Amino acid sequence: MNLASRTRPGLLVGLGVIGGVLAWCVETWLVTSGRAVVAPPLTMPLTLVVLAGLLLWLAWPIRAYTRRLWRERRDAESRRRASGLERDRSPHSGVRQEHGASGPEREIKGKRVDPQYAFRVLAFARAASLASSLLAGVALGVLVFALTRTVPPEEPIWHAVLSLVGAVVLLVVGLVAESWCRIPPGGEEPSASQDAVAA
Repeated sequence: MNLASRTRPGLLVGLGVIGGVLAWCVETWLVTSGRAVVAPPLTMPLTLVVLAGLLLWLAWPIRAYTRRLWRERRDAESRRRASGLERDRSPHSGVRQEHGASGPEREIKGKRVDPQYAFRVLAFARAASLASSLLAGVALGVLVFALTRTVPPEEPIWHAVLSLVGAVVLLVVGLVAESWCRIPPGGEEPSASQDAVAA
């Protein structure tokens, strides 16, 4: 699993389709065998929501850190553009402008996030988004199968709906947490772990 690149939407859609097809095939085999339709347990959506909350809690410090890096990067670019305009307007004051701009160019120091911690959170976010897309497909497959029955079973429908909602919540949180782990180019000193985090 390449953590240095963003999660591709096509991969998530593919996993959802695979989960839906597998769920449909299993339910069809159970019905043709004279067995009851299997529904996701009620603990499944609860577990997914708890995992989403845990992932948000773990990724929140990284969000604050990367937002500060992106803000400093935008401020530095704005200062460079402003100093360039000033040099164009006053060609004889270029030395004085550069000397005066050296102070704001200093980075704002703050609490630095451990790259290994950020790497683990990124791996957790990637695994959560992939697993939740697969589970969302399974829940959707069970839901569609139950709704297409002549007498739709009520229990599997509600269980599948709740599981689908929980899977979507975890999927969204996983993608958001993954985006929080991105740092601007040149925002920090390079390292092997950080290169993987800076998607």
